[in-house]
Amino acid sequence: MDSTEHGKHKKNNMGKRTMKRFFYFLSCILILLCIFGCKKKNDADKGIAQTDSGNGITQSTDLIPGTQNVADGVDYDLSGQNYNIVSAMNFDMAVEPERFYGKVIKMRGQFFSDVEPDTKTRFYSCILYDATACCQAGIDFQMSGNKIYPDDFPAEGSTIEIVGTFKDFSDLLNDGRDYSGILCDSITVLD
Repeated sequence: MDSTEHGKHKKNNMGKRTMKRFFYFLSCILILLCIFGCKKKNDADKGIAQTDSGNGITQSTDLIPGTQNVADGVDYDLSGQNYNIVSAMNFDMAVEPERFYGKVIKMRGQFFSDVEPDTKTRFYSCILYDATACCQAGIDFQMSGNKIYPDDFPAEGSTIEIVGTFKDFSDLLNDGRDYSGILCDSITVLD
């Protein structure tokens, strides 16, 4: 190898080392920015998870904006919400029903009913469809008082608004399955 080739080879290695050092330095800067560049928010600012030190359970302070802390004694007003919001609340109620027990819920949707074959118990639903009408989200309910189906109920498919307290209905199934819904105080036909 002559001195010219040796000089080129040495120059290429220095260029590669310089590039490696540059990328190493750039990586270190990016890591530091990620670590120290994010503003830390406290739990009150986030409006989400806060831990109750007494029992170690994490609770949400604002599940979905616009559904909580509404007037007229309603804890969760889903009546003006779209399918996505109702679907998310429905999922939360199914996963952690105990968080909702005793809460007053208001919802709009279509009325449907069905009879459970084993127990012959009639179940009622308030169903909301998405924009394409292919997916549905809803809440099952039972009526308080001595209502008789179909006399005291709207026609199947009617648009309704229900208000009631979320509770455990597992005793209606008699088979050990968990089942929750709304004990409906009022049902209003909207169409």
